[in-house]
Amino acid sequence: MFSFILTSLLSGTVLCAPRQSQHEAQTHLVYEYPQAVGWLENIAVRSNGELLMTSLGVPGSLNVLNPLASSPTPKQITGFEYTDTLGIVETDPDVFHVIAANFSLETVSIQPGTNTIWRVDFSKDNHPTPEKVATLKDAVFLNGLTAFNNSILLAADSALGVVWATDLKTGDSWIAADDPLMKPVQGQSYVEGINGLHFRPSKQKHKELCFTNSQQYIFGCIEFDSNAEARGAARLAGRPQSEKGFADINWDDFAFDKHGTAFAATEKGNSVQAVTSDGRAFVVAGDLNSTLIATPAATAFGRTAQDSGVLYAVTAGGLAFPVIINGTKNRTGAQVVAINVSRHAW
Repeated sequence: MFSFILTSLLSGTVLCAPRQSQHEAQTHLVYEYPQAVGWLENIAVRSNGELLMTSLGVPGSLNVLNPLASSPTPKQITGFEYTDTLGIVETDPDVFHVIAANFSLETVSIQPGTNTIWRVDFSKDNHPTPEKVATLKDAVFLNGLTAFNNSILLAADSALGVVWATDLKTGDSWIAADDPLMKPVQGQSYVEGINGLHFRPSKQKHKELCFTNSQQYIFGCIEFDSNAEARGAARLAGRPQSEKGFADINWDDFAFDKHGTAFAATEKGNSVQAVTSDGRAFVVAGDLNSTLIATPAATAFGRTAQDSGVLYAVTAGGLAFPVIINGTKNRTGAQVVAINVSRHAW
């Protein structure tokens, strides 16, 4: 893994001048960490507008950043015991739950016994101490995280290709969904099937959980009943758009807008793609051969009046997948990028 200097987090580069890619949505770089910092993995947004970002390799930390500040400066919430943080979700107003584990980027795997869920309560303290609430001893590689309700969480297991449910009141966990569309692909150098997962906004009786699969290159959805159990088989709901003839585009985590369109990070595609409810996929921002959005891992929408139409993407800066420009490999620091999608109908 990486060697990180904690104090270097506070000395990153800030570029707030708007930049226009060849695509329609306008973007600007909110913050860029020093290159040594590594990989921003996931993101959630507080009601006050602050971004909460998990990370791989910044020892057991949750990164906090106000994207609307004149000079955004990150701070850290520590105390997770493990080296890495992954999925994150808000369960009650200003109360978040985070997956923490010992993750290896070299093997793309998690140390057995370290798949855990932690509670981080900002409702009474802007610098809270994380509290471990569950250990999923039978899980192999917890990745994305979402809430079925405020007491039951759903976590993607990228290695087993299943969805784990965890009852926060009892600490009990069980497999809530197990489907072929969630499985990793056999014969690969590492296993990473189901990745991000979120419920599509809907007024239907049954909730629909949608997910990405990073090795099958798909967007899938499956219905859940009122007992947090899957109903029937998952359906194929979309595939990534190839970029400049490059078909090896995989979706990582994503965010839904109020209309049910997903905005998915493409990792090696160095872009964000929209996935409509009828399965169409197209690039919203970024470019295969640009460091504008270098290896994005997750997205989330702003929550204030100033940025409700802004989609924030967090990136790995090309750490594992360098950006190829004119035949040369390029990397940046991990980035926080703002994408203005408010003026467009997706």
